[in-house]
Amino acid sequence: MLLAGDFNTFGGDRELEPLLRAGFEKAGPARCPTFPSSRPRLGLDMVLRSTGVSVTSFSVPEVIYSDHLPVICDFRIDSLQGEGGCGP
Repeated sequence: MLLAGDFNTFGGDRELEPLLRAGFEKAGPARCPTFPSSRPRLGLDMVLRSTGVSVTSFSVPEVIYSDHLPVICDFRIDSLQGEGGCGP
């Protein structure tokens, strides 16, 4: 599973603690500023991954399309767990 977006974690990573305890990990570097795009200081935008998902590349291009910098995350599904998946 991947969770991605603007998490608005103005209080830092402690706000992610319930997700981290549930087994999610940050897909990119520990500190990855994306906001504001004109002079990034806060890492509000991120991708979280669960077990079975590997990150093959991660980047934050320095382009100003909005007030946040974009996050690009390429990934690979290592295993499908459970029944009823859409995979082979």
